[in-house]
Amino acid sequence: MIQVNLKWLNNWKANLLPIAGVAVLLAILFLYPKIEMQKRAPEATPGPSSAYKLNENLGPLSGKSNEARQQITAKVTREVGDELVYSAEGVQVLYLIRNDIFKVGITKGPFEEKKQQVEEWFQSFGLTQADLCRFGIEFMAGQNVKPTLTEVDMAPTDCKVAI
Repeated sequence: MIQVNLKWLNNWKANLLPIAGVAVLLAILFLYPKIEMQKRAPEATPGPSSAYKLNENLGPLSGKSNEARQQITAKVTREVGDELVYSAEGVQVLYLIRNDIFKVGITKGPFEEKKQQVEEWFQSFGLTQADLCRFGIEFMAGQNVKPTLTEVDMAPTDCKVAI
């Protein structure tokens, strides 16, 4: 018969401290790198939506503006997500359904010409320049198109910009 030395069981209080110490040490060794990685992670840079405050311009739309919105979004078939409502060379207009706003992506310059082209497209539905400010439109462009995109660039022309 094999005898097992069970002396350590009799003195469990004395053995508890080293076991707890090893457990704490292992926990620190495994968790410390994760904590350090979180500290070193770069902070997210604010995207265009946080720089240009659409809410500063949004307001009640007139009956004519509401009709224009309905015409523009008439082809939207889903209840969530986003849907392409206009596309031309170097330009895409997405309608964000849940947020009820339009994101204009300009992928080919010149930026100002493409922005004007999109504004004219919206105005072809009977909207005025002032209506565009309340309509919830945000312009975006890549670094290759507009390296210094500002809040003014992101808003429709002549709209109030919150800085």
